[in-house]
Amino acid sequence: MKGKHFAPTQKRDRRFTFANCIIVLCLAVSLIVTASVVYEYHRLSTVMPASVVTALLGLWGGELLLIVLRQVLGSDVVAKRGKSGEEKESENSPPI
Repeated sequence: MKGKHFAPTQKRDRRFTFANCIIVLCLAVSLIVTASVVYEYHRLSTVMPASVVTALLGLWGGELLLIVLRQVLGSDVVAKRGKSGEEKESENSPPI
């Protein structure tokens, strides 16, 4: 009986850990791409075209959007939903 109680928490923790790992991996890839592009333009002593700057800013904007969505749809929403569901059940149940 205790195993059933702890299973959803462990599953939710794994899901959040996986999401956090994916976000960190995306940020690392974005950092590597940005650093390599900036380094190449610096090494060649050329001015970075506006299209390259736009692409890099778009990449980082997408990563920022991913982090914001993670915060908005993250553990706070799930925790609030769980609490409200428990409260509704207790309100609907007759007093003992």
